[in-house]
Amino acid sequence: MGVVLRQDTHDNGLHPRLEAIKTDLFGHCPIKNPVILHRSEIVRLENAFVALNDPEIEQEFNSRFLSIVSETSYRAMAVAIDKHAHFEKYTSWQYNPYHYCLELMLERFCQWLERNNYYGDVVIEARSKNKDKRLKEAYSHFYNKGNDWCKTDIVQTRLLSKQPKFKTKKDNISALQLADLLAQPVHRFMKSQKLKETVNNDFGQSLVTILRREKFFRNPDNHNRIWGWGLKWLP
Repeated sequence: MGVVLRQDTHDNGLHPRLEAIKTDLFGHCPIKNPVILHRSEIVRLENAFVALNDPEIEQEFNSRFLSIVSETSYRAMAVAIDKHAHFEKYTSWQYNPYHYCLELMLERFCQWLERNNYYGDVVIEARSKNKDKRLKEAYSHFYNKGNDWCKTDIVQTRLLSKQPKFKTKKDNISALQLADLLAQPVHRFMKSQKLKETVNNDFGQSLVTILRREKFFRNPDNHNRIWGWGLKWLP
C-alpha cells in the first residue's frame, strides 16, 4: 500500500491533523509520550488505543480520520499478490514476491510522475536489517534497469534518489501511518473482488469507498478504470 503526496501537503496538512487526533484522543506527546497509529494495536485496543473502548472516543476517531482520508490531497495505490498462484504459474521464476510488488508500485509511481511532470522520493517503513538490505537491492535494480513499462531514463529522471529512504515507526511519519491504516481494508476489498470473499460494510469499507471515489491512481484515458492502475492483483 502506498500513498503519494507533496511534501508541503504532508508537513502542513496531513501531519498536524493526525498529530491533533493523537493528542486529543490518546494523550500523544512527541517527546514524553509518542503515539504512533498502528493498525494492529488499534484493532487489539492496546496501549494508548485502549481509549477506543469508549464509544464516544471511537466515534470521534472514526469521524476525524475519515475526514482526513477524504480531505487530504494525495493519490493511493496498492499491489497484492497471491503467492501460491504466483509460484504455481512461475515455477522457474525466483523473483521475490514482495520485491515484485515493490517494482510494480515504483513503475506506477514513476509513470504518474512523468505524466504530471513531478519528481519524487520513496519512503518505506523499515522492517529488519536483512530485509531492508534486500529491498534496497530490488529498488536499485529497478532504478538501474527500469522494466518493459517504465524505461530507465524515466525512472532516473523522476526519482530523486538512487536509494529509498527507510523510516521506523518511531520516526512518526504521518504518510506511513496513513498507509498502514489503509492497507488492510484495501487488501480485504481486493480479495473480495478477485476471490469473491464477503466483505462487511464497516469502517474499513468506508475508507475504501473514499479511495475508490477519488484517491486511487486511474487510467489517464479512462478515469473510471482503477484496476491495473491504482489497484494491481498478481499474478
